[in-house]
Amino acid sequence: MYDHDRFLEYVKLPREVPYLRDEVRQQLPRGDHLARLDQDFGLSSLPPIVNEEPLVRTSCCGSSGRRQQRRIPALAPGRFPEARLREAKLVHGVGDPQQWSPLLLPDEYQSLQERVDLEFAPDNPEVIGIDDP
Repeated sequence: MYDHDRFLEYVKLPREVPYLRDEVRQQLPRGDHLARLDQDFGLSSLPPIVNEEPLVRTSCCGSSGRRQQRRIPALAPGRFPEARLREAKLVHGVGDPQQWSPLLLPDEYQSLQERVDLEFAPDNPEVIGIDDP
């Protein structure tokens, strides 16, 4: 779905996310050197990136949960990818739920049981005309 090499370049950007490696933060002289991907500078017709979590989740563990977690050096281990991988496996019925459910907080597991996901293909049109197939 995504160009993985391009994604690896993207996650190298130092930005304010909880799963950024501590070593990357420590290399910055000041906190204001973080990329502000949520700001609109009016230099591009592209909208600002408000929430990158779906991109990171899909790139780390795939939309089906069936792929193994990909190693992404710029992301901090233990903060985001592992939890989202377990979530993807539970949501998509991969493996034994008893293996994954104890690794989530009870509220997280309950939320997953009650959640309804609607996923559309990236090339799905936003508007469908009355005469469209």
